[in-house]
This record gives sequence, C-alpha cells and structure tokens, in this order.
Amino acid sequence: MLNFDPTTTVQSSLHPDIQYTVRVLNSVERAKRDAKILPIRARIGELLRLVESLATGQFDESKESYHDYVKRQPAEWLAADAELTGINEKDLIPNEIMAGFVSASGFTIGGQPVTRENILSAPTPVLAELYVACNDAAGLDKAMLKNLPSSSTSVVVEDGQIGTTTAPIANATSSTSDATAGKLTVA
Repeated sequence: MLNFDPTTTVQSSLHPDIQYTVRVLNSVERAKRDAKILPIRARIGELLRLVESLATGQFDESKESYHDYVKRQPAEWLAADAELTGINEKDLIPNEIMAGFVSASGFTIGGQPVTRENILSAPTPVLAELYVACNDAAGLDKAMLKNLPSSSTSVVVEDGQIGTTTAPIANATSSTSDATAGKLTVA
C-alpha cells in the first residue's frame, strides 16, 4: 500500500534542539494558499513593474554593494521597494508560514509552547527559517524555482533577516548567523 505523509520534519540550523513540522503542499493546496492573497500578488506585480521601470541601471554585485545600488535609486523607486517589503512582511510571508506550519519543538515563545496561534510572534530568525522550510515543502523544487520569471517577488533571508529583491527566486539565499537573537528560549 502506498502511503503519502502530508508533513515533513525540518531540522533547524539555528539550534540543534529545534525542529519544525510543515505541510507538504500539492498543487491544489498551493493554489488555495495563493488564491487567498491574489489581490496582494497583483499589487506585487504592479510594484515590480514600477521598480523595474524606475531603476537607475542594473544591479551588479561584482561592481557595487546592494546598499550602494539602493542609494542611487530615485525616491519613487525607494517608495515602491519599501511597499514591496511591507507587503512581504505583513501579508506574503505570514500567509506562506500559516499555510505550511504544523508544529515546532525545542523552543518556546514567551515561555509558552509554540502553537499556530503564536508562531508569528517568534523571533525573525525563526520566522525566516520557517518561511524557507514551508516554501521548500510547498512542492516547488529548485528547477521549478529557476524557471520562474525574473520579475517574481523573491524573499531573501540573510543573517536571520527577511528582505526582498527583484532578482530571480533561484538566486534567493538563506543563512542564519546570529540566529538566537530575540525571544527564542530553547526548551
């Protein structure tokens, strides 16, 4: 008999005692998750087109830091980029986490066990790692991510912080140095 386990357990890189259980989403569940935020995704598309049209030159990491690239952009670009970041932090990332999160072990939030009700109160490094785990379990493998258009919203997790980029999702990275900062209490 074939058995499909709709969850997977992910070992944290933040601390050896931390594990997340996340849902493995099939294409129907991904579509349901995405349908909840369809107007938000439409706004993201508008903002990405605006950011691309307003950008002063292309970003080339071999020639300048991203910080320097941002500094030379016009005010309208900065406003659109800030709105993209806000949408990601307020709407997109929480939606992705709540669609995939089942449980966590090895830490508490404010002295309380981790639940679906309080997981979004976890420190940013935990949310960043959990976001990556939920996306990885959503059924989009590296080849699928690579084939997405380069104008996709990409969430970048760097040094335990969540940010955005208009680079292809395939270039998004994940690292979690200084990972135990914040309200994380290891059980």
